[in-house]
Amino acid sequence: MIFPSRHVCRFFWTLGNYSEIIKNYESCNIYRELFITGNRRLDLDAIYFTALLHTGREEDILNHIKTIKKLKDSNYLPHYMELNKFVVDNANLNPSNSMMKSVEALKAIGRCQEIDSFWKDCCTSKEICIVGNGPCSDPNGKSIDAADIVLRFNNFQINGYEKYIGTKTDVWCRICDIRPKIEFTKLYDEIPINILTDNPLNIPVGDKFFEDIQNQNKTFYYIPQKEINTIGKELNAIPSSGARIIMSLANNKRINNISARIYGFSFLIESCNKNNFEHYFESKPNSKEKTHNINNEVKMLRNAIDRI
Repeated sequence: MIFPSRHVCRFFWTLGNYSEIIKNYESCNIYRELFITGNRRLDLDAIYFTALLHTGREEDILNHIKTIKKLKDSNYLPHYMELNKFVVDNANLNPSNSMMKSVEALKAIGRCQEIDSFWKDCCTSKEICIVGNGPCSDPNGKSIDAADIVLRFNNFQINGYEKYIGTKTDVWCRICDIRPKIEFTKLYDEIPINILTDNPLNIPVGDKFFEDIQNQNKTFYYIPQKEINTIGKELNAIPSSGARIIMSLANNKRINNISARIYGFSFLIESCNKNNFEHYFESKPNSKEKTHNINNEVKMLRNAIDRI
Protein backbone atom coordinates (compact mmCIF):
# COMPACT_ATOMS: atom_id res chain seq x y z
CA MET A 1 0.00 0.00 0.00
CA ILE A 2 1.19 3.51 -0.85
CA PHE A 3 1.35 6.15 1.88
CA PRO A 4 1.83 9.90 1.42
CA SER A 5 5.48 10.87 1.81
CA ARG A 6 7.14 14.27 1.62
CA HIS A 7 10.43 12.57 0.72
CA VAL A 8 8.83 10.72 -2.20
CA CYS A 9 6.97 13.79 -3.42
CA ARG A 10 10.16 15.87 -3.30
CA PHE A 11 11.87 13.27 -5.48
CA PHE A 12 9.02 13.33 -8.00
CA TRP A 13 9.07 17.14 -7.91
CA THR A 14 12.79 17.10 -8.73
CA LEU A 15 11.91 15.05 -11.82
CA GLY A 16 8.89 17.21 -12.68
CA ASN A 17 6.65 14.14 -12.36
CA TYR A 18 3.48 15.90 -11.23
CA SER A 19 1.06 13.03 -11.76
CA GLU A 20 3.05 10.83 -9.36
CA ILE A 21 3.07 13.61 -6.76
CA ILE A 22 -0.72 13.75 -6.88
CA LYS A 23 -1.01 9.97 -6.77
CA ASN A 24 1.21 9.77 -3.69
CA TYR A 25 -0.39 12.69 -1.85
CA GLU A 26 -3.94 11.41 -2.41
CA SER A 27 -3.09 7.78 -1.63
CA CYS A 28 -4.21 7.72 2.01
CA ASN A 29 -5.88 10.78 3.50
CA ILE A 30 -6.07 9.36 7.02
CA TYR A 31 -2.33 8.66 7.17
CA ARG A 32 -1.53 12.13 5.83
CA GLU A 33 -3.77 13.86 8.39
CA LEU A 34 -2.49 11.85 11.35
CA PHE A 35 1.21 11.45 10.71
CA ILE A 36 2.43 14.33 8.51
CA THR A 37 2.31 17.54 10.51
CA GLY A 38 4.03 20.87 11.09
CA ASN A 39 6.54 22.15 8.55
CA ARG A 40 6.70 18.78 6.80
CA ARG A 41 2.98 19.03 6.11
CA LEU A 42 3.23 22.61 4.84
CA ASP A 43 5.99 21.54 2.44
CA LEU A 44 4.00 18.55 1.25
CA ASP A 45 0.86 20.64 0.70
CA ALA A 46 2.79 23.23 -1.31
CA ILE A 47 4.33 20.55 -3.53
CA TYR A 48 0.90 18.98 -4.06
CA PHE A 49 -0.70 22.31 -5.02
CA THR A 50 2.16 22.96 -7.46
CA ALA A 51 1.43 19.58 -9.05
CA LEU A 52 -2.27 20.47 -9.31
CA LEU A 53 -1.27 23.69 -11.04
CA HIS A 54 0.76 21.78 -13.62
CA THR A 55 -2.04 19.30 -14.31
CA GLY A 56 -4.81 21.86 -14.91
CA ARG A 57 -6.55 21.50 -11.55
CA GLU A 58 -6.48 25.16 -10.56
CA GLU A 59 -9.98 25.07 -9.06
CA ASP A 60 -8.88 22.35 -6.65
CA ILE A 61 -6.18 24.67 -5.34
CA LEU A 62 -8.67 27.46 -4.68
CA ASN A 63 -10.92 24.97 -2.89
CA HIS A 64 -8.13 24.61 -0.30
CA ILE A 65 -8.05 28.30 0.58
CA LYS A 66 -7.60 27.62 4.32
CA THR A 67 -4.42 25.68 3.63
CA ILE A 68 -3.25 28.39 1.23
CA LYS A 69 -3.72 30.93 4.03
CA LYS A 70 -1.62 28.73 6.34
CA LEU A 71 1.14 28.68 3.75
CA LYS A 72 0.91 32.47 3.43
CA ASP A 73 0.81 33.16 7.18
CA SER A 74 3.78 30.87 7.82
CA ASN A 75 5.71 32.60 4.99
CA TYR A 76 6.14 29.25 3.23
CA LEU A 77 4.17 30.27 0.15
CA PRO A 78 6.67 32.69 -1.47
CA HIS A 79 9.31 29.98 -1.67
CA TYR A 80 7.21 27.89 -4.07
CA MET A 81 7.35 30.43 -6.84
CA GLU A 82 4.85 29.10 -9.37
CA LEU A 83 2.25 28.39 -6.70
CA ASN A 84 2.88 31.80 -5.14
CA LYS A 85 2.34 33.54 -8.51
CA PHE A 86 -0.93 31.66 -9.03
CA VAL A 87 -2.18 32.68 -5.57
CA VAL A 88 -1.22 36.33 -6.12
CA ASP A 89 -3.10 36.37 -9.42
CA ASN A 90 -6.15 34.29 -8.50
CA ALA A 91 -6.80 34.15 -4.76
CA ASN A 92 -8.47 36.97 -2.89
CA LEU A 93 -5.56 37.41 -0.49
CA ASN A 94 -3.51 40.49 0.25
CA PRO A 95 0.02 39.53 -0.87
CA SER A 96 2.89 40.03 1.56
CA ASN A 97 6.18 41.72 0.67
CA SER A 98 7.80 38.29 0.42
CA MET A 99 5.13 37.12 -1.99
CA MET A 100 5.79 40.10 -4.26
CA LYS A 101 9.56 39.53 -4.09
CA SER A 102 8.88 35.98 -5.22
CA VAL A 103 6.85 37.24 -8.18
CA GLU A 104 9.70 39.52 -9.27
CA ALA A 105 12.25 36.71 -8.85
CA LEU A 106 10.12 34.44 -11.02
CA LYS A 107 10.26 37.02 -13.80
CA ALA A 108 14.04 37.28 -13.48
CA ILE A 109 14.59 33.54 -14.01
CA GLY A 110 14.35 34.15 -17.73
CA ARG A 111 17.83 35.65 -17.80
CA CYS A 112 19.47 32.37 -16.75
CA GLN A 113 21.45 30.53 -19.40
CA GLU A 114 21.82 26.78 -19.87
CA ILE A 115 24.96 25.28 -18.37
CA ASP A 116 26.23 24.15 -21.78
CA SER A 117 26.80 27.85 -22.52
CA PHE A 118 28.97 28.11 -19.41
CA TRP A 119 31.23 25.27 -20.47
CA LYS A 120 31.53 26.72 -23.98
CA ASP A 121 31.86 30.44 -23.18
CA CYS A 122 33.91 30.28 -19.97
CA CYS A 123 35.86 27.02 -20.09
CA THR A 124 36.79 26.24 -23.70
CA SER A 125 40.46 25.26 -23.95
CA LYS A 126 41.02 26.12 -20.29
CA GLU A 127 42.08 24.24 -17.20
CA ILE A 128 39.40 24.09 -14.54
CA CYS A 129 39.22 22.77 -10.99
CA ILE A 130 36.01 21.50 -9.45
CA VAL A 131 36.41 21.58 -5.68
CA GLY A 132 33.82 19.69 -3.65
CA ASN A 133 33.20 19.97 0.06
CA GLY A 134 34.39 16.47 0.93
CA PRO A 135 37.29 15.73 3.31
CA CYS A 136 40.62 17.24 2.25
CA SER A 137 43.93 16.06 3.68
CA ASP A 138 46.37 16.73 0.82
CA PRO A 139 47.90 20.21 0.31
CA ASN A 140 46.35 20.97 -3.09
CA GLY A 141 45.78 24.68 -2.52
CA LYS A 142 48.48 26.02 -4.85
CA SER A 143 47.56 23.59 -7.61
CA ILE A 144 43.89 24.58 -7.37
CA ASP A 145 44.66 28.31 -7.42
CA ALA A 146 46.78 27.85 -10.56
CA ALA A 147 43.74 26.75 -12.59
CA ASP A 148 42.04 29.13 -15.02
CA ILE A 149 38.59 28.55 -13.53
CA VAL A 150 37.73 27.23 -10.04
CA LEU A 151 34.23 26.03 -9.14
CA ARG A 152 33.06 25.57 -5.53
CA PHE A 153 29.83 24.44 -3.95
CA ASN A 154 27.09 25.65 -1.64
CA ASN A 155 28.38 26.46 1.88
CA PHE A 156 32.09 26.09 1.08
CA GLN A 157 34.58 27.82 3.36
CA ILE A 158 38.08 29.14 2.74
CA ASN A 159 39.52 30.57 5.97
CA GLY A 160 41.78 28.02 7.65
CA TYR A 161 41.73 25.58 4.73
CA GLU A 162 43.79 27.51 2.16
CA LYS A 163 46.66 24.99 2.21
CA TYR A 164 44.31 22.21 1.14
CA ILE A 165 41.71 23.84 -1.10
CA GLY A 166 43.21 27.17 -2.16
CA THR A 167 41.41 30.51 -2.23
CA LYS A 168 40.51 31.21 -5.84
CA THR A 169 36.77 31.05 -6.61
CA ASP A 170 35.32 31.97 -9.99
CA VAL A 171 32.06 30.04 -9.92
CA TRP A 172 29.58 29.29 -7.14
CA CYS A 173 27.57 26.11 -7.76
CA ARG A 174 24.61 26.50 -5.42
CA ILE A 175 21.24 25.15 -4.52
CA CYS A 176 18.35 27.60 -4.74
CA ASP A 177 17.56 27.32 -1.03
CA ILE A 178 21.06 28.23 0.12
CA ARG A 179 21.03 29.92 3.53
CA PRO A 180 24.59 31.07 4.21
CA LYS A 181 25.73 32.19 7.61
CA ILE A 182 26.12 35.96 7.87
CA GLU A 183 29.91 35.75 8.20
CA PHE A 184 30.16 34.06 4.77
CA THR A 185 27.72 36.25 2.85
CA LYS A 186 30.40 38.67 1.60
CA LEU A 187 32.51 35.76 0.32
CA TYR A 188 29.63 34.39 -1.75
CA ASP A 189 28.34 37.77 -2.91
CA GLU A 190 31.67 38.57 -4.59
CA ILE A 191 31.49 35.55 -6.91
CA PRO A 192 30.33 36.79 -10.34
CA ILE A 193 29.18 33.48 -11.85
CA ASN A 194 26.49 31.35 -10.23
CA ILE A 195 25.33 27.93 -11.41
CA LEU A 196 21.97 26.83 -10.04
CA THR A 197 22.34 23.12 -9.40
CA ASP A 198 18.60 22.59 -8.95
CA ASN A 199 15.59 23.89 -10.85
CA PRO A 200 14.07 26.88 -8.99
CA LEU A 201 10.65 25.79 -10.23
CA ASN A 202 11.06 22.30 -8.77
CA ILE A 203 12.39 23.16 -5.33
CA PRO A 204 11.58 25.67 -2.60
CA VAL A 205 13.87 28.67 -3.08
CA GLY A 206 15.39 30.77 -0.29
CA ASP A 207 15.34 34.48 0.49
CA LYS A 208 18.87 34.90 -0.84
CA PHE A 209 17.71 33.57 -4.20
CA PHE A 210 15.12 36.37 -4.38
CA GLU A 211 17.92 38.93 -3.99
CA ASP A 212 20.64 37.33 -6.10
CA ILE A 213 18.61 36.42 -9.17
CA GLN A 214 17.90 40.12 -9.77
CA ASN A 215 21.52 41.20 -9.25
CA GLN A 216 22.65 42.37 -12.68
CA ASN A 217 26.31 42.02 -11.63
CA LYS A 218 25.90 38.25 -11.48
CA THR A 219 25.62 35.82 -14.37
CA PHE A 220 23.41 32.80 -13.80
CA TYR A 221 23.44 29.39 -15.45
CA TYR A 222 21.18 26.42 -14.80
CA ILE A 223 21.10 22.69 -15.47
CA PRO A 224 18.21 21.81 -17.83
CA GLN A 225 15.44 19.67 -16.39
CA LYS A 226 16.10 16.93 -18.95
CA GLU A 227 19.62 16.41 -17.57
CA ILE A 228 18.37 16.35 -13.97
CA ASN A 229 15.76 13.76 -14.93
CA THR A 230 18.35 11.52 -16.56
CA ILE A 231 20.62 11.55 -13.50
CA GLY A 232 17.75 11.27 -11.00
CA LYS A 233 16.30 8.23 -12.73
CA GLU A 234 19.70 6.52 -12.87
CA LEU A 235 20.25 7.13 -9.17
CA ASN A 236 16.62 6.58 -8.16
CA ALA A 237 17.18 9.51 -5.82
CA ILE A 238 17.68 13.27 -5.82
CA PRO A 239 21.18 13.93 -7.27
CA SER A 240 23.63 15.98 -5.23
CA SER A 241 24.93 19.31 -6.56
CA GLY A 242 28.32 17.74 -7.20
CA ALA A 243 26.88 14.88 -9.22
CA ARG A 244 24.93 17.26 -11.42
CA ILE A 245 27.95 19.43 -12.19
CA ILE A 246 30.36 16.54 -12.79
CA MET A 247 27.95 14.71 -15.11
CA SER A 248 27.41 17.95 -17.04
CA LEU A 249 31.17 18.38 -17.34
CA ALA A 250 31.51 14.81 -18.60
CA ASN A 251 29.06 15.65 -21.41
CA ASN A 252 30.89 18.85 -22.38
CA LYS A 253 34.58 18.28 -21.66
CA ARG A 254 35.66 16.82 -24.98
CA ILE A 255 33.69 19.07 -27.32
CA ASN A 256 35.01 22.17 -25.56
CA ASN A 257 38.58 20.91 -25.04
CA ILE A 258 38.39 21.38 -21.27
CA SER A 259 41.17 20.16 -19.00
CA ALA A 260 39.66 19.31 -15.62
CA ARG A 261 40.87 18.34 -12.17
CA ILE A 262 38.48 17.30 -9.38
CA TYR A 263 39.06 17.49 -5.63
CA GLY A 264 36.97 16.99 -2.51
CA PHE A 265 34.47 14.30 -3.54
CA SER A 266 33.56 11.07 -1.80
CA PHE A 267 33.81 8.96 -4.95
CA LEU A 268 37.54 9.78 -5.15
CA ILE A 269 38.12 8.12 -1.77
CA GLU A 270 38.21 4.31 -1.83
CA SER A 271 36.97 3.99 1.76
CA CYS A 272 34.41 6.80 1.57
CA ASN A 273 31.53 7.04 4.02
CA LYS A 274 28.55 5.35 2.35
CA ASN A 275 26.08 6.61 4.96
CA ASN A 276 26.56 10.36 4.73
CA PHE A 277 28.33 13.03 2.69
CA GLU A 278 31.15 14.32 4.88
CA HIS A 279 32.33 17.96 4.68
CA TYR A 280 35.79 19.29 5.48
CA PHE A 281 34.39 22.27 7.40
CA GLU A 282 31.85 20.58 9.67
CA SER A 283 31.06 17.45 11.64
CA LYS A 284 27.79 15.83 10.66
CA PRO A 285 25.69 13.40 12.70
CA ASN A 286 26.47 9.76 11.99
CA SER A 287 23.08 9.10 10.49
CA LYS A 288 21.88 7.58 7.25
CA GLU A 289 21.66 9.99 4.30
CA LYS A 290 17.98 10.36 3.36
CA THR A 291 17.99 12.69 0.35
CA HIS A 292 20.74 11.23 -1.83
CA ASN A 293 21.74 7.68 -2.73
CA ILE A 294 25.45 7.76 -1.95
CA ASN A 295 26.21 4.23 -3.16
CA ASN A 296 24.61 4.86 -6.55
CA GLU A 297 26.28 8.27 -6.88
CA VAL A 298 29.72 6.83 -6.14
CA LYS A 299 29.24 4.15 -8.81
CA MET A 300 27.92 6.62 -11.38
CA LEU A 301 30.70 9.17 -10.84
CA ARG A 302 33.47 6.57 -10.83
CA ASN A 303 32.21 5.43 -14.23
CA ALA A 304 31.99 9.02 -15.46
CA ILE A 305 35.52 9.92 -14.35
CA ASP A 306 36.89 8.06 -17.37
CA ARG A 307 35.34 10.78 -19.54
CA ILE A 308 36.93 13.50 -17.42
